Amino acid sequence: MSAQLAALVGAHLSDRRRSLLAWGVPLGLWSAFIVIIFPSVEGALSKAVQSYPPALKEAFGIGELTSVEFKGTVKNPTKDYIRQLTLRELGSEIRALILGDVGPSNSQ
Repeated sequence: MSAQLAALVGAHLSDRRRSLLAWGVPLGLWSAFIVIIFPSVEGALSKAVQSYPPALKEAFGIGELTSVEFKGTVKNPTKDYIRQLTLRELGSEIRALILGDVGPSNSQ
């Protein structure tokens, strides 16, 4: 049984290796690009952030961009609100699928 499971897992991972490469290589290159380019745009970003209104900075948890360190949890009420709306919409879609009330033809 364990040999069959190992063969199944191996086949599944083998089938997915191209998608792992197709996602992993571009994301790795993009991350490297961001790390390389950050020093050249840091001054412009800091200047832009300083010109933001204090309320906007507070709403999105924006601080000084003097380093790329992550300094704790970012308080973002807008993101939380969007997440709640998305979950509410997803819940109503799942409910509609379960109850069979799907598509514009049933809304007549």
